[in-house]
Amino acid sequence: MSYFWRYIFTLLLVLPTVPSYADSLSDYFAALNITVPKQHISAPNFHLQDINGREINLSDYRGKLVLVNFWATFCAPCRHEMPALESLWLKFKDDGFVVLAVAADRGKETVVSTYIRSGGFTFPVPLDPEGIVRNTYEVKALPMTYLIGRDGKFLGRALGARDWAGADGQALIRLLLRPRRE
Repeated sequence: MSYFWRYIFTLLLVLPTVPSYADSLSDYFAALNITVPKQHISAPNFHLQDINGREINLSDYRGKLVLVNFWATFCAPCRHEMPALESLWLKFKDDGFVVLAVAADRGKETVVSTYIRSGGFTFPVPLDPEGIVRNTYEVKALPMTYLIGRDGKFLGRALGARDWAGADGQALIRLLLRPRRE
């Protein structure tokens, strides 16, 4: 058997074992305990001021992969999760990835701003002191995270803290940022 045919034969044996894009996604969603929506629906747009007084509109990030994390300074698991979010943000922000850490603190802009600056966090931090966006997104506990695809539709939801910068989190984000070929 020639080298060419041996190569083709080996390739045919290996191809069925290569996971598809969808299989890989479901594996990472399962590993991170992320709930996938039954319907592919658009994430509601929101308009909030960030800690620097700039307006943040979710719709401005259409075409990017967005991780919207609802958190508060009084929430210990939220504070524990923030360095992982920063790490993920720094690793993938130039590849079309955005972290929006929506602060749920009620009327405590200076507390949020001080915490963010002292922690050296650089991702956008919109303020939701009245809870309007939290109510729209049906946030019942903190932290709660939504992944929103480049098309503006929900990809998944995670309740509770995650190691977003761990191997599974990075692999998921890398996979979601990769152009689909299926």
